[in-house]
Amino acid sequence: MAQRIGKYKLSKKEQAIYEHDVDTATFSEIDITGTFEADGLCSAKGGLTVTGAALTVTGQTATFAAAATVGTTLAISGVTTATGGIVAGTDGVTRGTLSLFDGSGGNTAGYIVLYSRNGTANYIFCEDDGTLKRHTSAPAANSDGSEVGGQT
Repeated sequence: MAQRIGKYKLSKKEQAIYEHDVDTATFSEIDITGTFEADGLCSAKGGLTVTGAALTVTGQTATFAAAATVGTTLAISGVTTATGGIVAGTDGVTRGTLSLFDGSGGNTAGYIVLYSRNGTANYIFCEDDGTLKRHTSAPAANSDGSEVGGQT
């Protein structure tokens, strides 16, 4: 028996093809104005450019095989791995920034983890008074770690 999709009657074979095409699509180029939501895997094998809006990835993995250019905000909830480099700003054109916010509770400072040549993790963070410090694990209090250089 045929089913209706909107104003169209489809056979079971046509219904199966339709359902496959709704779940799977390949484009050589796509321009989306407004909101794009992918429930499941979304892969960009060439480049991905977002201008005038935010690119938000929540609860899934974002993988970019080539370049990803975001014109305004890139918001990723969870852990993100960049195999290569991350560049913020454009030399001589746009200033790049990186903001690492404190967590909930007021005592979880944002930090950067730098690894030495032998793989030792070094956690760099700021105390409440702006003192730059280094620690061997994620900072939990202002007293963690030691000052970097001779600060006054």
